[in-house]
Amino acid sequence: MAFFFLLFKQFPFFTAIRILCVESMRRLFDRHAELGYAAGGEDRLVASFFAKPGFYVDVGCNHPSSYSNTFMLYKRGWHGINIDANADLIALHQRIKPRDQSIFAAIAQCRKTLTYTQFEGGTLMASLDPAFVRANLAQGQRIRFESALETKTLTEVLEQSHAPARFELLNVDVEGLDLEVLQSLDFARFRPHMIIVEI
Repeated sequence: MAFFFLLFKQFPFFTAIRILCVESMRRLFDRHAELGYAAGGEDRLVASFFAKPGFYVDVGCNHPSSYSNTFMLYKRGWHGINIDANADLIALHQRIKPRDQSIFAAIAQCRKTLTYTQFEGGTLMASLDPAFVRANLAQGQRIRFESALETKTLTEVLEQSHAPARFELLNVDVEGLDLEVLQSLDFARFRPHMIIVEI
């Protein structure tokens, strides 16, 4: 019963109904099954490493639940900061994960103007990295839209968001600029216990 009330307190109504249906099926068919949302089980690894809920920073957060390294953590009481250069996805995060701060921003090593490119298709593939864009175009991907964005450093965004100096998880998945995102963080000012980064 506590799970039921927590679910509806934590999520918007229809999201809570969806999660409740999935959780009911899991309990009915395999109580010991562990549900995860990440592509490679990263969320389950993080959950096993930390004994209690913590704070995450998710750069290139993309969709709130599909292939998400933080959605299962959110369900377990974690909260944090979601950052993405796609305003529509940030709006979706604000609806589905209301305890989090969800910030529309493009992150790079220093302030500059970059072209944000989103590709067509069912995936939400997008990048600020010209080399990544060229490689995808060479593989036959088509551009859905492009826009010029002024970047910020991760340190700037975390300072403006009043993030804690020490936090549990930094998740970085920005399709090509992952190293720049890490280089944009002042590790003397902000120190994550664990970092997940796409290579």
